[in-house]
Amino acid sequence: MMPTTTTALKRHLKIRLRLTIISALTKAMLVLSIFSAHIANAEIADLSPAQPVIQFATSDAKWLRQPSFNNRHIRALGGCCDPEEPCKKKRVQMEFLLRVNQEGKVANITVLKSSGSDRIDSGFEKELRRSLFKPFRKDSKTVVGNVTIPIVFEY
Repeated sequence: MMPTTTTALKRHLKIRLRLTIISALTKAMLVLSIFSAHIANAEIADLSPAQPVIQFATSDAKWLRQPSFNNRHIRALGGCCDPEEPCKKKRVQMEFLLRVNQEGKVANITVLKSSGSDRIDSGFEKELRRSLFKPFRKDSKTVVGNVTIPIVFEY
């Protein structure tokens, strides 16, 4: 028995449609893989430092917007005293290494000397991130710089 012309034509059109869809999907996958390769290369290129990071002395750091360590930080330290007991002063010493970008914003923070409490350290880090420095300069150009900031906090 011979297939009718309409059945053969429908089968031919279905096969043709499937091949067209497969071809379009293959082309799209090729374009996406090329595009993602270009993006990956661009990201790799962006990771290389444009200039070396210079270590500056603490005295070289000039604040444009100083961090504000206030009662909120004291409460975070557990500095609320019992009214019936006299408070004994506690002293917390910390040290942070700040990477300051060319605009004077804190780009990265490393804890060099911890207070002993992650909660306390992260509270001070959060406040340090809000601060702003006068950009560091070398040879009349703004540069990325590291600066060590010691903090002594009594409560």
